[in-house]
Amino acid sequence: MPDRAMDAIEEHFGIDLETRQLTDEMSAPARLTRAQRLGESCVWCAIGAAASGGMVPLAFVGDRRPSACPRCWETRLTALRTYLAWSAHTDTCWICSTSRCAKARPLAEAHDAARAAVTTRPPHCPDCEGVAMIADQHVVPHIRETATVPVRAYTHTGLCGPPPGTGSPRALRSV
Repeated sequence: MPDRAMDAIEEHFGIDLETRQLTDEMSAPARLTRAQRLGESCVWCAIGAAASGGMVPLAFVGDRRPSACPRCWETRLTALRTYLAWSAHTDTCWICSTSRCAKARPLAEAHDAARAAVTTRPPHCPDCEGVAMIADQHVVPHIRETATVPVRAYTHTGLCGPPPGTGSPRALRSV
């Protein structure tokens, strides 16, 4: 389906850009149940529409209509919004290119709390493949552009820890 037609369908059903960005956090379609693919149950917690009080449509992908229960949608939307607020700050702050500034601290803390409500997996730095704990003052959000969609990630400022299997740290570019 052409992008304009897809945009019109999603606009009709009230799917905004933020909600659309949540679809990159879904499991691969092959891992979703039939009910999840059809929007009859939440793509994250699998609760049914009747039990959750209704579903929030996330997107239309071919014949799939993935949806989320209101609780999962709100929790993940909060994590997305806090990430984007923190990222918007660090993108323009020269202090945050080496260490977290006083303005970024509450943004990082808010995102860390929101992210903890979504997942217990620690974030990883794609540059060194090490854990990037958000509480670490040398970790910043970093949106990586790919061929298909932007990927929200976290990276260390300055030197990363040694990549797995090597003995030396990897120098990184400034954010």
